[in-house]
Amino acid sequence: MRCGIFPSAWLIGLCVGCAPDPSSPPSSIPSDDAPRLPMIVLTLDTTRADHLGFYGYPRSVTPNLDRIAEESVIFDRCITPMATTLPAHTSLFTGTYPLEHGVLANIKHGGRPFPVGAGLDSVAEVADRAGYRTGAVVSAAPLKKNTNISAGFAFFDEPEGRERNASATMDIALEWLEINHSTPFFLWVHFFDPHYPLTPPPQTAGTFSGNDDLSEYFERRGFPPQCLHRNGEVIDTLESINLYDEEILFVDGAIGRLRERLEAWDLWERTILIVVGDHGEGLCQHGQRDHGYVHHEQLRIPLLIKFPGKEPRRIQEVTSIVDVFPIVFEWMGDERWRGFLEQSDGRSRPNDRNGSRYVFSQRTERKRDDLPPVSYALTGERWKFIFEPKKQGRTRLFDLEADPHELRDVLDANEEEAERLTQKISALLEHFSARRAEFFESNTAADDMEPVDEERLEQLRSLGYVDAAAPGT
Repeated sequence: MRCGIFPSAWLIGLCVGCAPDPSSPPSSIPSDDAPRLPMIVLTLDTTRADHLGFYGYPRSVTPNLDRIAEESVIFDRCITPMATTLPAHTSLFTGTYPLEHGVLANIKHGGRPFPVGAGLDSVAEVADRAGYRTGAVVSAAPLKKNTNISAGFAFFDEPEGRERNASATMDIALEWLEINHSTPFFLWVHFFDPHYPLTPPPQTAGTFSGNDDLSEYFERRGFPPQCLHRNGEVIDTLESINLYDEEILFVDGAIGRLRERLEAWDLWERTILIVVGDHGEGLCQHGQRDHGYVHHEQLRIPLLIKFPGKEPRRIQEVTSIVDVFPIVFEWMGDERWRGFLEQSDGRSRPNDRNGSRYVFSQRTERKRDDLPPVSYALTGERWKFIFEPKKQGRTRLFDLEADPHELRDVLDANEEEAERLTQKISALLEHFSARRAEFFESNTAADDMEPVDEERLEQLRSLGYVDAAAPGT
C-alpha cells in the first residue's frame, strides 16, 4: 500500500479541522527523534455511549472505565460513520469514510469480502514502519484476518469460532504484552461481548434485574416495553438492557486487568490509551433492536484518550471516528505519522455559516428488508438530518438542543435548513466519490477476491449479518 497521496496543504487544513482544542497552541515541529510512546487501542463493539458511567449512565456498569476517564480527554459527541463493525473499524484505522475506503458492510452481497483501496495505509502499517511492534487480538468473525483489517499487524489473533468473550481475548493480549512491553508497541484489542445474542457469563449474569434506576432513562428516550427482532423474536426491552449491561460489566472487568498489568510494568503513566466504540445498539429505541441504521443511539460512540501530559477534560464538539488518530498524531507531533495525516479525511466535516460542524454517517449496505435502501445522516451541534430519497424512505430533521433523542421530526417547520443540509450531503457524496476513485486507482485485484468460505459465512449468519434465507447476501 502507498501513502502520501495528498499535498501538504491538505494536511494543514486537516489539522485545523480536526484539532479538538482550537484555542491550544500549534503542535511543535514534528521530529523523527520523537519518543515512541506505547499505544493501546481498545475497541468496544456494539457499545452505546449512554450506557457508560462517565457519560452519565445511572447504573454502575463501568467502574474501571470510569476511573480511566478521570485521567483522560473525553469526547462527549463522537459519531461513527456507519453502525456496522468492519466498516467502522476500517474508518478508524484508515482515517477515511466508508464511501472512500469501500468497506460498506461486514460482507459483500454475493458472499465476497469488500476490497480496501490499494492507495490506503492502515495505522498499523504506519506504526510498523515507524519501528513499533504491532499486535492485534480480536473477538469475533466480522474482524477476522481475511477481511484485510489485519494489514500491518505482525501478530494477529482471532477466535476459532464466531466469537470469544472479553476475558479470553484479554488473556491473549496480556500474553503478547508480557513478551513485547519493554519495546515500543502498538496493540489493538477488540471486545465483542455486548453484541447480539446476549449471553452474559456467570461472573456478571443476574447482576441487573429491576428497572427502578432506569425509569427516567427510559422515559427520556421513549423506549417501548418491547420490540420485534428481524428474526421474528419478540424482545423485552428491560430484559434485553439488563443482559446488555451485564455484558458491558464483564468487558469492564477485563479492562481493569489490563490496567493492573500496565501499572505493574510501570507503563501506565507513559502509555497512550484509546478507548473507542465502533457503533451503538438500538435496544428497542426507535423500534430497532440491533444496529445498522442512523439514529443517535446507534451512531454515538464512546471515545476517551489517555495521553501522557494531557490534562483530563471534556470535548463537547461533534467529532467522528475518522478523527481519532489525526487527533492523537497531532498531539504526538511526530513526523513518522505525516503520511497517515495526509491520507486521512478527518477534517471532512462541513461547516455552516455559524461555524458549527457536521459529521457524516450512513446506514449499512448489508441487505436489510427492514430498512430503506439509502439513508444518509449529518450530525451537528444543533441539527440532526436524516436524508432518504423519496419513494424509498422519509427525510427527517431533529433539533438536538430541544430533542437530543430524536423523538420529534421538525422538518416541516424548517424546510430551508433541510434544503441546506441536503446540499451539504450532495457535496460530500461528490467529495467521497472523487477520493474513492483515487484510492482505488491501482486496485486491480478488487474483483478477484475469493468468496468468503462457508464456515465464516455461517459464523456471520449466526451473528445476524447474513440472511439465513439468502446465503451470501
